[in-house]
Amino acid sequence: MAAVMTAILSVAVWGTIFLWRAPSAERRVLVACFVLQLPVSAAAFYVVRMPLDRAIHALLGDGAMYQWGRLLYAPLTEEPAKLWPLLIPWIASRATRDSAVRIAAALGLGFGVGEIGFLAGSIAATPQAASVPWYAYTGFGIERFMVCLIHGLLTAMTMLGWKRWRIGWLGGMVIGMALHLALNSPIALAGIGWLGTDPSVVVSLLLLWVVLYFLVAIVVLVILDMRGARAGA
Repeated sequence: MAAVMTAILSVAVWGTIFLWRAPSAERRVLVACFVLQLPVSAAAFYVVRMPLDRAIHALLGDGAMYQWGRLLYAPLTEEPAKLWPLLIPWIASRATRDSAVRIAAALGLGFGVGEIGFLAGSIAATPQAASVPWYAYTGFGIERFMVCLIHGLLTAMTMLGWKRWRIGWLGGMVIGMALHLALNSPIALAGIGWLGTDPSVVVSLLLLWVVLYFLVAIVVLVILDMRGARAGA
């Protein structure tokens, strides 16, 4: 229930804003990007990350290098995976300097909503979840709502590298991966005890970090989208 409500809210808020910002001729592309991204989070995890983890674990064991290396999984696998709809010519041909940020936001939203379902399924499969009421997952819902937009910012780096910046799509993707790593780094710090031992304090600090990232994402995406609109005018 918490996942369903979060997904509906994310689509209603972010989807409405993205479609409102887009010209009418662009809206079908944004909807297609969103829909095509829904299964990608689970696919990237099961098809790429799990086999990768098994291979690296067999090579390195449980040492510190393996534990820190796992922090790279999400940036290295998710950022390329979010771009796969651009392999479709109908979508790629409609990616321009003007539409780059909005297409990135739609791709990020679709990935984020799919990730909500994937994570909710993983949590629901644990024995502890059976005794927890759905409204106890408010923090999960708030965090996932914000991450749906943050994914758009991360994807926008690759799109802008491709369509506006001289660094090209690869340089943009490296920036997106670096930002993704920065977003996830406090989780690793919490795991080794650098954020303290009080669970409530740790959770509050992690949520505060996501909130700050979310606020920056809003400002940056608005600025980048407005610049694209001026460039296309």
